[in-house]
Amino acid sequence: MPSDTDDPIDARVNAAVQRALEQSAALQPKQIIKETVTTLDAEPMLKVFRDLLNPHTQCMDPQVIVTCRGEKRAFGRKSLKDMGYSRAASVFVDRFSKRDDWVEGSGSWMSSRTPPVVNMLASFCRPPTEEHTSGSPSSPPLHVDSTGWEDCIGNIKELEIILERQSPN
Repeated sequence: MPSDTDDPIDARVNAAVQRALEQSAALQPKQIIKETVTTLDAEPMLKVFRDLLNPHTQCMDPQVIVTCRGEKRAFGRKSLKDMGYSRAASVFVDRFSKRDDWVEGSGSWMSSRTPPVVNMLASFCRPPTEEHTSGSPSSPPLHVDSTGWEDCIGNIKELEIILERQSPN
């Protein structure tokens, strides 16, 4: 198992703690700092810093990888959240649909086209564990419901879009 010093977050935390100690050393007598450092248990403080630098509730990447029919594209996480589920589905139809995905209507006074149904399957970011420092193995993709879009999009790593042609009425 790697030591705590192999972790880049630990290295940043250790450097920040060292800088803080050096700055406080200039303000306080050296003897007080030396006694404090030798008796200080830094593990609880390191855990707090690790939790702050490695949030478990959101993906760190600003992009979401979207795949449809083998084609991969990156979309901005914030943009997808801001546009909402319905608008995102419409963007995916515009970007990935083909002519055969649409159903031609035969209205009496006007012809219409019905777009395909959009199904979104999401793979979510998972918090790191002791065994997997870059995040635990991902779970199987899950359907994303329109009512949970704003809550889920911050933690979606990848989206698979499945376009289904609607049956003609």
